[in-house]
Amino acid sequence: MCFNFLILLFNFLFFFISGLFLYLSISFYMFFLNLFFYWLVLLIFGLFFFFLFVFVLFFLDSLLFYVLRKPFFVFNLILSSYSLYNLHSRHSFYALSICILIFYIFIEIIIYVFIFFFIYLFLICFTFELFVSAFY
Repeated sequence: MCFNFLILLFNFLFFFISGLFLYLSISFYMFFLNLFFYWLVLLIFGLFFFFLFVFVLFFLDSLLFYVLRKPFFVFNLILSSYSLYNLHSRHSFYALSICILIFYIFIEIIIYVFIFFFIYLFLICFTFELFVSAFY
């Protein structure tokens, strides 16, 4: 129970810090482009989207961790029912746990790379569109 709470707390803090960094980087990006109106709109409505971003991703991440953790409990139940004191089966369970954890971290990295890539791609396209529209 304490382990589950620590995992959820870590996920929430990680999403909170990454979301805050993303929000601040976008707002400074708008500010340094001297887009005061867009910066003001982002400052007013950005906090809502920031909290939406944090909580939605926190929910999805917790759900992903819950789904990935299910096979491990089933595997642990099977191992404990067949051989409670067998050291080899415990080692295989720990190896499976480490593999699931590595797979989970790999999925997390893919999620973060796609999120940041698409948001910064949107910012680059948005800036290019502003520069093109300034000449016409």
